[in-house]
Amino acid sequence: MSTDYSNNAEESPEPRKAEVKGCIPSWLQARCWQWPRHLLSGDTSYSHWFDGMAIMNSFAIKDGRLPFSTHTVPDFTDNGASNFIKYGNDFYATSETNYIRKIDPVTLETLDKVDYLKYLPVNLASSHPHYDKEGNAYNMGTSIAEKGKTKYTLFKVPAVTEKELFREVGPRSEGLRGGLHGPCRSLLTPSYYHSFGMTDNYFIFIEQAV
Repeated sequence: MSTDYSNNAEESPEPRKAEVKGCIPSWLQARCWQWPRHLLSGDTSYSHWFDGMAIMNSFAIKDGRLPFSTHTVPDFTDNGASNFIKYGNDFYATSETNYIRKIDPVTLETLDKVDYLKYLPVNLASSHPHYDKEGNAYNMGTSIAEKGKTKYTLFKVPAVTEKELFREVGPRSEGLRGGLHGPCRSLLTPSYYHSFGMTDNYFIFIEQAV
């Protein structure tokens, strides 16, 4: 790779016009997001890919043009540097902790910081939920809060809810449904997982050593 984007990332909240080589069909309209990481912050540098500050990139393809913008997630400890997820009509930046950050998918403005623990017993959560044909989201988390009761939790976020997600606090809050629980084989050393699998009939989880 000729350019190390992790070291020259520049925040640009206002859309900038990207140079297009060739021709983008006028009928092609889309918006995509990308997750580089900024590994330099002043005089401080980071050597691990997951340690840098998350920088969100948004590319809007419309009328043969490609404007793009970038925005930093302002949180060193839970900066959502792994993925974008869609719950209901909302988008969130996520890492693998119990915190996710709501964002504006157009401007990339960072909004509410949501704590899963206020709604579900998960201290850690996968960065890559799955979606069914109706748009419902399924994700998996690990609960390590209760001594001797370490477990995995599979939860569902419906595609459509009558109320705004993550507003009513509690296990029965609108939108979240914790359905399946499974104990960890080792209560002191639960498995590390970045993702899991889902088919039409099964959820696939490999419990492996850290």
